[in-house]
Amino acid sequence: MSTINKIKRTKLLIVGSGPQLPYLNWMVKSLNINDNVIFIGWQRSIYEIIEKCSLLVLPSHYEGCPNILLEAMGLNVLTLGSRVGGIKELLKYEELLFSPLELKELADKLDKIINDKAHRRKLQELFSKRQSEYTFDWDKSMLSIFSKN
Repeated sequence: MSTINKIKRTKLLIVGSGPQLPYLNWMVKSLNINDNVIFIGWQRSIYEIIEKCSLLVLPSHYEGCPNILLEAMGLNVLTLGSRVGGIKELLKYEELLFSPLELKELADKLDKIINDKAHRRKLQELFSKRQSEYTFDWDKSMLSIFSKN
């Protein structure tokens, strides 16, 4: 049974309008998963969308420092990202990363997140560790500056 069939209860929200959109539309139709995929196109502000998600997946082939990943961290939304550029530096842990060219690796990771609650909790803990390193706290920052003097 394919991973697609195992996760039928899952909804996939695709945000954006890049050059892969026609291919993604074709793939969704050919896999007959129209009821599980929602295309919403390009969005100016997606905070309201991100905060309602249980998982954000960033499958970039090339990436510097992705704002979307930082925004997801700020909204406490578990994130998986491809093992490229700034994504691998931000997420750090192999459990949160995948190769953008290895679809089976991503499918297996998604399957495990969806079907294994203990594994999902472990990933959330790793994500929270990374999140805490990127949370800016003005009071703590000022305290550390003034306590050095």
